[in-house]
Amino acid sequence: MLRIFNPYSKNRLKLGFSLTESTENVFDLFKRHFPTDMIDSLDKKFEFDSTNIFQIFDILNFHFFGGILNRIPFTMCSANDFKSILIQIEKFKDAEYEYYAAYMPQYKNDKGEIVKQTIFIIDDCGKMTFKFAVSCMMHEMIHYYDFTRGTISRLIKRGAYRRGDEHFTPEFQRYTAFAASEGLKIMPNGYGKNFDELNREIAEFKPLTEEEENAGWKKMVDRLKAGEDIPGVALAPNGNVVFIVV
Repeated sequence: MLRIFNPYSKNRLKLGFSLTESTENVFDLFKRHFPTDMIDSLDKKFEFDSTNIFQIFDILNFHFFGGILNRIPFTMCSANDFKSILIQIEKFKDAEYEYYAAYMPQYKNDKGEIVKQTIFIIDDCGKMTFKFAVSCMMHEMIHYYDFTRGTISRLIKRGAYRRGDEHFTPEFQRYTAFAASEGLKIMPNGYGKNFDELNREIAEFKPLTEEEENAGWKKMVDRLKAGEDIPGVALAPNGNVVFIVV
């Protein structure tokens, strides 16, 4: 059963801040609208509903995208229902994968009508950690931005888009790094991990401190100076680390 949440509801979130207001961390914003103990919990206490799904969208949109993304419908459905939709549009290979959320620029509904833009949330697994929910939402919003305003949009217009490109664009890399710097881990895929493992890994994620980042760079330089061959990385004559991109 598909549950479609209308983005045009008059019950819009009052964010309590303006688009010109500076904020240090996205979780500071979340804590104005959600219980802190739920946000920081490693337990699976959160589930999407027709209100909080747009609250999370609005906060992420404000903080990471400057409020430029329009609200679009969200569709809650089972994994089997989503698989049926993929099969109906002849995406047989895509239907073989496991999903927790997915952005689709357009699809055909069971009446054969074209539906433009929705974010699907797969609800089979029940409750999740708050940070896992936010991570899933942010992941799909990056795709939404990329398909409408970024590299993927330009690839589509040139007929050059290929499935899989979306996780290697400058936009996906930039927003993933931005989120990680604030303690929000965005994963391109599940890497074979189950639902519980992904929830815990994302809920436990912490950004590296400056000291930890510097230690990582020093360790890499020491390895290179010791003569270790690290694929794609070299040490320049001036001592800088050089990444070889092909």
